[in-house]
Amino acid sequence: GFLVAGTAYSPDTASWDILLLRVDGDGNMLWNKTYGGTGNEGGAHIVDVGDGGFLVAGGTKPPGSSSHYAYLLRVDGDGNTIWQKTYGDSGKRTSAACIVRSANEGFMIVGSTRSLGASKGGVAYLLAVDGEGNELWETTIGGGFSKTARSVVGAGDERFWAAGSAQSSGNATSDAYLSKIKG
Repeated sequence: GFLVAGTAYSPDTASWDILLLRVDGDGNMLWNKTYGGTGNEGGAHIVDVGDGGFLVAGGTKPPGSSSHYAYLLRVDGDGNTIWQKTYGDSGKRTSAACIVRSANEGFMIVGSTRSLGASKGGVAYLLAVDGEGNELWETTIGGGFSKTARSVVGAGDERFWAAGSAQSSGNATSDAYLSKIKG
């Protein structure tokens, strides 16, 4: 089967929530559930954690806040929430775009972050967590005018390739970039 992530508007809370839809190999729906609170949550990427459950990476914006945070949601095979956690600093717009399992039973997450009020710019955001979602480390890849990480894959030996786009100041076009990082 498959697990599909999306977003759904909740009229009860007037906010966006993560929608997960589980289907079997023939496309028949097994279950669908929404996750989130009174803020806005969105799921960008899903990884199978190997025990029948899943980890969803995305972002959340709490109600009344200008800040955005990277967001991880851990569910079991029936869609029951095991845990959910946020990462990033107040006063920034941080989001997770992709997640991959690491060799040490943890996960590497990539995305972007930028200061609030900045109309452009930002840096690629890298986050390593253990199997329970506890932060091991976080860092950014910056330089130039704007950089965003969109994808990550394991390269073996606790190393990863992060790919995204980079734009120089005054340049209207973006270039692709690839960075090898040690987990």
